[in-house]
Amino acid sequence: MKMPVKRMLLILFLLLFAGCAGQNEAKNFLPLTPGSLWIYDVNIQGERTDMQVEVGQPREVEGKNAIPLSYSYNRLALPIQVEYYVIEDNAIVFPRIDNVQGQYLKKPFQVFLKFPLNPGAKWEWTGNLVTMGNDDEKTRARVRVEVNEAEKVVTPVATYPKAVKISFNSVFDSNGTDYVIKEDRWYVRDVGMVKEVLYDEEGEEIMVAVLKKIEKND
Repeated sequence: MKMPVKRMLLILFLLLFAGCAGQNEAKNFLPLTPGSLWIYDVNIQGERTDMQVEVGQPREVEGKNAIPLSYSYNRLALPIQVEYYVIEDNAIVFPRIDNVQGQYLKKPFQVFLKFPLNPGAKWEWTGNLVTMGNDDEKTRARVRVEVNEAEKVVTPVATYPKAVKISFNSVFDSNGTDYVIKEDRWYVRDVGMVKEVLYDEEGEEIMVAVLKKIEKND
């Protein structure tokens, strides 16, 4: 049974709120060079589209040097969204997101990836999504993350025998109603995300994205 379109759009909107031992390792694991571009083949309950993820020029976010990633979709009425990432000593953090609804800070900054990414490693972030310019407008959120055993991922770009699988379990409190989002992502060092799967509350796949093209600036 297909999920209603309005609910699907809400989940995608909330998902983009949510998504190594040293700075060099973190930087190499998730390439964030301005101008780099990843293109994914996306299947949303049988409807196909492309998702493009492009790295922009660094910007300051709350005193930190943050690198923006712009997400856009072809053929679907989904707005462009921009996620900002900061590379720290032992983590990549996610401090801000911009979308058609507005601009939001994550307080405290969300730990997106925590290094080293050893199988069995876990971490959790609890905080608020705060509307920039209005600290009274906020959404409570919790994200639990677990690193799984590496898996083989086949894509049109290449076959990756040891892609790091990371599971995200997010809960958002929207006007007193909890929305649960479950997601798996597979990452490859020096490549970035090669696959993404989004699940509904029953664990059924509702979106699958597979890397089909990559353009990296060195």
